[in-house]
Amino acid sequence: MTVATNFMVPTENRPYLPIPELAGIGLKPMNMKDDTPIWSAVMRIEVGSCLPKRQHDELCEVFVVRGSGAFSNGTAFQRGDYVREEGGTFDKITAKSELVVFLTHHGKCRFLDDDGNTLLDMDHLTNVGA
Repeated sequence: MTVATNFMVPTENRPYLPIPELAGIGLKPMNMKDDTPIWSAVMRIEVGSCLPKRQHDELCEVFVVRGSGAFSNGTAFQRGDYVREEGGTFDKITAKSELVVFLTHHGKCRFLDDDGNTLLDMDHLTNVGA
């Protein structure tokens, strides 16, 4: 019989790594491994800051751990909500209070400016804060 081993990352004292291309946003990478395109992270968005437009190659699942925010169309979300973004392009998110989310991403996420230019490509091989 094989006994499985848990994968646990203590996060409380782990700092949010700044993302220079995304002002007011920090990331705690949780599971970014070379052998799988599925990756997880905790993201913090400062109050009033915006997560820019996002273009996903695949599914992105987000659980709101703390705070509240709104999509550009005015749809609001808060702590405990689940957001699912499948492959495609999604508009800005504004943090109404400090917003902390846990995300699991299947593949690449491209962050875009208002004109559709790439600010940052992020995937399981991205070295945040380097």
